[in-house]
Amino acid sequence: MLVKQGLEEKAELFEQQGCLFSFLYHLEDYANYFFGHHVPSTGYLTTFNISPYYDGILLQVPKPKQFNEVHEIKKQDKLFGIFKEHKKRVDILDIPTLSNLNYYVSKGKAEI
Repeated sequence: MLVKQGLEEKAELFEQQGCLFSFLYHLEDYANYFFGHHVPSTGYLTTFNISPYYDGILLQVPKPKQFNEVHEIKKQDKLFGIFKEHKKRVDILDIPTLSNLNYYVSKGKAEI
């Protein structure tokens, strides 16, 4: 199911974890695996904002004690630069996903 949706990396993680059972969450015809807590229905998610951010988008979520207000946008140029550098490095090393890293470790191609 995950492979059919283009989520090959997540499908590999399921295979690598060695468990008989895992939980998939469904939203209409879309299935995925998520970490953390979930609301029983997307109807609960009423306070959010999606804004342009650098060369992508930013999902603004509610403040922890003020659920009707979203966090303000704070540009963090240095932190964003670190993430861009990290992306370049994982692409060079061919470990853009955890399943890639697990593969290399399982084949003895990683030094610890």
